[in-house]
Amino acid sequence: MAWIKDTYEHLRSTDINSTACVTGKPLEVGGIDGRQEATGLGVFFCLREFFDNKGLTEKLALNPGIQGKTFIVQGFGNVGQHTIDSLQAAGGQVIAIAERDGGLVDDTELGLDVAHIKKYHKKWGTITGFPGAKTVKDSARLLELPCDVLIPA
Repeated sequence: MAWIKDTYEHLRSTDINSTACVTGKPLEVGGIDGRQEATGLGVFFCLREFFDNKGLTEKLALNPGIQGKTFIVQGFGNVGQHTIDSLQAAGGQVIAIAERDGGLVDDTELGLDVAHIKKYHKKWGTITGFPGAKTVKDSARLLELPCDVLIPA
């Protein structure tokens, strides 16, 4: 992305906001520390604020807080992984992850072991086949499972 910024600055040398023309730049050329996890963290902050609002949670007959809530996440890319990290740190339980080539569903009732799923994903390029969960080929079926929150990440 740095080359796009450099090209833009060359073409628009008088634009005082040229550094902001593209996201995803390295820190050394005007990037922002924390950008990698920013969107997933933003999803988490929205959920946290919602669950901290007693009036809203009462309307849905839910207890306040993320602790103990069940989540299904559609997508295990950057946004999904960082959202999951924050949810689990707050006590949320991820019970399924849906991806384009299939998905995983927890069959232990303890929540998915996402740290090990990340290692598996890094090695194999997919989450399907992960030995610590049930693989579901038709990931759309996972989106219909009962949960407190479905997150299209």
